[in-house]
Amino acid sequence: MAKTIGEIIQRYYDEADGGMVEKAPSALKRGEGTEKEFFIYKIDLVGSTFFTMRRSHQTYLKLAHTFLSTVDEITRYFGADGNQAEYAGDSVIAYFPKSVEAVKVLAAAYYCRLATLQMKSLDASLNKFPCNTKAVVHFGKLIIAKVGPYGDSFVSAIGPALHKACKMENDVPAGEGHASKELMEQLQGREKSLLQGNYKETQVPIQQERTTLLTGGLLSTAYSQPSSPRTLLGMSPTDLSAFAVNNGANTNIGRALNALATPSQTSNHALQYETRRELINYSINWDMIPKFLVPGR
Repeated sequence: MAKTIGEIIQRYYDEADGGMVEKAPSALKRGEGTEKEFFIYKIDLVGSTFFTMRRSHQTYLKLAHTFLSTVDEITRYFGADGNQAEYAGDSVIAYFPKSVEAVKVLAAAYYCRLATLQMKSLDASLNKFPCNTKAVVHFGKLIIAKVGPYGDSFVSAIGPALHKACKMENDVPAGEGHASKELMEQLQGREKSLLQGNYKETQVPIQQERTTLLTGGLLSTAYSQPSSPRTLLGMSPTDLSAFAVNNGANTNIGRALNALATPSQTSNHALQYETRRELINYSINWDMIPKFLVPGR
């Protein structure tokens, strides 16, 4: 290599050191970024890797091209940014600007799922594939940045909101779709019925007691007694035993009197629990969406 590793990383670090700017994405320079709010829609074709491993390359090509291109066209129809769609293997990430209604993003997700399920009717090879999908819809701020090597830089969406959407997909069962709390907040009125809450339940202890008792309260009595000789002479044998346990255990007389002390008794109360429910995210009610697909919206 003509350059050292230090020179390479320093060059790109310096480009990005200018920080965030207020510009249109098309006006960004290399290493610059601007913050925008987007709906993030990710759809994944479930089980395609295992299916295509046992099929010809021609079958894989038909499956991938039909799925990716169909999703791309449907999402653009409902307002997705045509310059931001990303393909990752057998999944698509589409970005909808905040100006698009949240219900339209869910409508796009509905039609993409419906179209994928119908792909199996195209020919005999695809008929053996279930064409299941899993989807995630999220809303958040993204960094639109111009990144990439010289001569091949491109504007791309990056940021924590994208990471959250991708991590959410791990918990989505085949055939279902999940939406985030942030997406729910963008729905209006009756539109909220399109999502159903998913909760995590945990058992939390509400009472835990452990009481140590010494018969007659001798331990507390001994603690309260000053240690002057006059006071010690005035103690009863029982009180002196308790005092010795705490203050003279390492002396000969302490060890002798320790044997006279009343053993401690421990009382354990049974623990009581309550169930706490924590809202994690939402499941998309696919069957409800057609009721909100008003012509012209």
